[in-house]
Amino acid sequence: MKVILLRDIPSLGQRGALKDVSAGHARNFLLPRGLARAATPGDSRVLEQTHQHKEKHTAAAQSAYHDTAQRLAGITLMFTRKASPTGTLFAALGAQDIRSVLMREYAITVNEEWIIFTEPIKKIGTYEITIHFPSGEKGMIKVQVNTEL
Repeated sequence: MKVILLRDIPSLGQRGALKDVSAGHARNFLLPRGLARAATPGDSRVLEQTHQHKEKHTAAAQSAYHDTAQRLAGITLMFTRKASPTGTLFAALGAQDIRSVLMREYAITVNEEWIIFTEPIKKIGTYEITIHFPSGEKGMIKVQVNTEL
């Protein structure tokens, strides 16, 4: 029996996949639990169109991520924060701070989860920050933290 998976099932496949399973497995397990639905003859065409649409969208997104990573290459963000006489910041610099400056000054949108710190930014100085895009692309920016006078 052919079924279309409605959820990811580790032993069977990804959501949206057309799978051939035994009739008993489909009737007794997959269908009652809402994990799959019975496939009709027209479903294979719809799945193929959906698959092509996803591939096209994925290619466009990867291209956009690549372009954004290239734009990030020469960027140095400047922050001015209150610090102790020893150079320790009173409040650490976080991903949200970096994200907001990238959006405001450079019109670059990134998720906070994509921003990876090699070390916490808790002191005055220059830091290199890596931004990991979902496509696997990586971008590097520099962050310069200065003290308020």
